[in-house]
Amino acid sequence: MLKAKLTNADNTKSTFVLGLDAENIKRLLAGAPIMVQLSDFGGIDNVLIMAGETLQEMTDTLSDKFGAPRRIVSEPNRTLQ
Repeated sequence: MLKAKLTNADNTKSTFVLGLDAENIKRLLAGAPIMVQLSDFGGIDNVLIMAGETLQEMTDTLSDKFGAPRRIVSEPNRTLQ
């Protein structure tokens, strides 16, 4: 996985890049989420990258691997569960 932080010339705005290679995609589609620690970019939280055939499949994966999520927001103004 490629991880990068791009900043503009005066360092007032950043863009974070997560590049997935073929092996990452293969793992994601096999149901293995990827956890990215934002400490790599100076942050304190984590980002979970996942993939699935449907939103429900991904919701089920979250529940199975991490316990029932409190609230899932997907797509603008659409909440699951």
